[in-house]
Amino acid sequence: MINRKNYLWYVFAGLVLFSFLTVRLFIQQGEFQTIGEQSEYQCQPIAAPWGPEDIVADYDTGLLYISASARQDGAARFNTRGNIHVLDMNGANEQIQLVSGDFIGKFRPHGMSLIKLADGSKRLFAISHPAKAQSVVEIFAVKQAKLTHIETISGLPGGLNSITAIDGERFYATQDGSTSGISSLFNGIFGLEYSEVIYYDGKLSQVVADGFEYANGIELSADGQQLYVADMLKRTLEFYDRDLQTNALTKTGNLNMDAGVDNISRNQDGSFFIAGHPKMFSTFFHISGLKDIAPSVVFRATPPKGGQRGELKVVHLENGFGISGASGAVEFNDKMYIGAITQNRLLSCIKL
Repeated sequence: MINRKNYLWYVFAGLVLFSFLTVRLFIQQGEFQTIGEQSEYQCQPIAAPWGPEDIVADYDTGLLYISASARQDGAARFNTRGNIHVLDMNGANEQIQLVSGDFIGKFRPHGMSLIKLADGSKRLFAISHPAKAQSVVEIFAVKQAKLTHIETISGLPGGLNSITAIDGERFYATQDGSTSGISSLFNGIFGLEYSEVIYYDGKLSQVVADGFEYANGIELSADGQQLYVADMLKRTLEFYDRDLQTNALTKTGNLNMDAGVDNISRNQDGSFFIAGHPKMFSTFFHISGLKDIAPSVVFRATPPKGGQRGELKVVHLENGFGISGASGAVEFNDKMYIGAITQNRLLSCIKL
């Protein structure tokens, strides 16, 4: 029998261990670092729908597609319809327009991917969460800033976050582990790796990579031979070689990032913009409504390839007064646009 004195010692030891793990996690997630603001751009906020979490560019037309859902209100999120919007990046009149209004059904878009097919037509893939712990992928035909719904892909794992299309049917997507029954906080404290990358072959999905704490952004190289995955809690960018015949993945390395990395966008020159959260707890408190602002960062990454060294540099870093909880960034000519998890704004930037 455990006497009261020993019981108190066990409680004390448990509290000490929990405190140690929590402080360690705060340090690992950058909570105590000083943010020195810097940017290669001059930026200003523009009004947007709530929760413009993912943004993708159509470089042929200069249109920016925006996935927006009411993520700022956890209670109302699954009772409020989200939509896809569009912004013309060519001009100075940065007005955001609704383009998914004709789609009927429950729609709460999350990650997106735009692909141009061999015949010149385009498809927009959008992860949607009809209900908590559910994921589907909605596929739209894209023509002249108009979306026409083609197909709903169901039977997928819950917790899908980001997606990158291979063709008109197939895709890779990240499953972030948020529906595993253990919160992301405990994932971080104990390093639990419930997160995965799935491959959908047009009929069925299968896990093709695992070992992630929180797989978030995902993107293919321009030639389709490499796949890049952002692990937000590990603060790494993971590299995979892709077998073009079987779509199997082979891990080839990773790059440590000084932020909880979020969505990835491939630029026209083959480099990548990666948005992130230098202080993950500040971001968590911000999206939970407990803090007004949280720091944001955008990296430009050129992964190593063919024996050449890669490059990683910060192109925008701020305390959060311009935009908080930056979730994605897109480059278009001398412009950059940054999305956010829960705010009702985008950041529109011009290169200095």
